[in-house]
Amino acid sequence: MCYFIVKTIIRPILAQDVVFTPLDEFDKLANDTILGVLASDKRDDKISKSYFYFIVNKLRELSLLIDNAIAFKVVLPIAVNGHISLSQGVMYVSNKQLVYFNPRFNSMNCGNCSVVADCVYAIKTIAKDNKLTVRKENPFEAWNELLSSLGEKTLHSIKSMRVRIDGDNKETD
Repeated sequence: MCYFIVKTIIRPILAQDVVFTPLDEFDKLANDTILGVLASDKRDDKISKSYFYFIVNKLRELSLLIDNAIAFKVVLPIAVNGHISLSQGVMYVSNKQLVYFNPRFNSMNCGNCSVVADCVYAIKTIAKDNKLTVRKENPFEAWNELLSSLGEKTLHSIKSMRVRIDGDNKETD
């Protein structure tokens, strides 16, 4: 019912910011190679040097990397349809672990999931780090509760928001 992955972070962690990223860009991050490049500054022999740096540049464009360091604590996907709304999903940095959760991808359900223990641990860690309470026992329902609470807490903590406008942005109809 979801896409869940945890990677060990080898890169330095520079910032503790929340980054809002467009939903389509967030969905593209659901790739083992891309998350591997985000988590580690060492190029894996499985990908070419040019593809590695292509990914690094794309992660910099999304403000996920600054120089060679991870530049966020939380990434939340947003949908823009005449207004901005939070979408379900999160990428989170905690204890040198990178957690990516996206409920829009169907890979398996909680009943026969091989990583359910890691999933539950991630839910508990994110909830504890942010002083949130999760009451649901089913991991998928717990994620939904956690994401709603985390999104609400994040939105209520905004004092101001700076948005970078690039000349390359295309307006959609």
